[in-house]
Amino acid sequence: MGWYDMVTRYASGSDLLLLWSGLFGAFVFGAAMPAFCYYFGTMIDGVGKVSADEMGGMGDLSDQSYMMLYIGLISWVVSWF
Repeated sequence: MGWYDMVTRYASGSDLLLLWSGLFGAFVFGAAMPAFCYYFGTMIDGVGKVSADEMGGMGDLSDQSYMMLYIGLISWVVSWF
């Protein structure tokens, strides 16, 4: 007997919904930290590329900071699953 059969042997429809929503939430919450680290690293690289007299790279930094905020918001929402 496999793991899924043992877990869902006596499960109702609502139990399966809770199981799959919990697995989805755990996957998204677990993927949030590597995504956050990736965007933080690109933000640090972007700061190194921007010179003092050129403000052209600041748009990229603001986009990356918004992505980090979105990741944090999604992680916060999914943590309630």
